[in-house]
Amino acid sequence: MSDDIAFLMTAPNEPMARFWEDVLLDAGIPVLVRPGGPGAGGWGSVATFAHDLYVRQDDLSRAREIVAEDAGGELGEP
Repeated sequence: MSDDIAFLMTAPNEPMARFWEDVLLDAGIPVLVRPGGPGAGGWGSVATFAHDLYVRQDDLSRAREIVAEDAGGELGEP
């Protein structure tokens, strides 16, 4: 199993990123959520900024399938 990290998608904000994180974790796929924008200190909150989601390379295909099923086939690209 590879521990390489791969980009999965961009969520439009933190609540949506956390939603997808929960969906993927429920499927047994570990997720790294990285906030966009200037960071937490920039304007006090990153909740309204886009967030990138990353998974292990070995989980990427399965994660894409899960997100595509639930999102109607639309993944947010960087």
